Amino acid sequence: MNDPIETNANPFPLHKLEPLFNDLQLPTEPFDPQGTWKHTYQCYTIAKNMMHNGTLAIYRSPSNNGRILLQIEFQKKLLQGDLQVLRAKMVCRCDDLTTPMHWSFDVKTLGQSDDRCEPFDISKTAVLKEGHIEIAYQGNKRHLNLPKSYSSEWSLFDAVQRLKADRNVVLQFNLLEDFDRFKPEQELSFIESQQISLGQTTAQEPNRPRRRQPVHSGNATIEVEMFRQLGRGISPTFYWRDSFGRLLFVVAGIEAYVLSTHALGIPERKTRRNEQI
Repeated sequence: MNDPIETNANPFPLHKLEPLFNDLQLPTEPFDPQGTWKHTYQCYTIAKNMMHNGTLAIYRSPSNNGRILLQIEFQKKLLQGDLQVLRAKMVCRCDDLTTPMHWSFDVKTLGQSDDRCEPFDISKTAVLKEGHIEIAYQGNKRHLNLPKSYSSEWSLFDAVQRLKADRNVVLQFNLLEDFDRFKPEQELSFIESQQISLGQTTAQEPNRPRRRQPVHSGNATIEVEMFRQLGRGISPTFYWRDSFGRLLFVVAGIEAYVLSTHALGIPERKTRRNEQI
């Protein structure tokens, strides 16, 4: 006898997130991708078994001179049980790619005993100069040749929310990965609108505070717009946004980011760790 064919309510690769959809709460209130906002994403590894591995928070503040300040906070669990914490600030152009102009970032690793793994700490700054990007690290400076157009893995979270859903438009650029190297020949384009189905949700816990904002839940079916990024040196990356442009999901290979309504910031950890970061 043949094994039954597995069917999914949602299209590839979004169906990989279906285990989360039973209790997923998605915001429904109006959203302005051009304005000030902050998103928190729960991060998962979606290989054979889905595993929660961190939290990402992105804060956006526009200015009157056509620039954007992005602040990123990313906590990621490492295989050994350590915690890696990235904090970054990026000043970007308000263009189709949210092009970074200058930025700084710190990466710190915290051991299971709350001790800093200082040999693994990294702190760098970068600034856009004529014809190149200057990166400073531990008193040394190096230059990256400036490509014609580029974006970064984090600033694309902003850019995708403001793009037109037009199949005839394909953005070509270089990807700034880990803030200090480029991956060339990237393409980002709108693919299609899709219907996604959210499963049954569990009853709200009696002592849990009611949510202040309306959310999609239950057997909701919502329409999303999917964008796809292809390029050298990356896994195909898919972005889904709602009708307001709000970025709901990102899937890059076996890594997934799911918008969370539970918090609008990085969860507090032990006091000693927070003091050391």
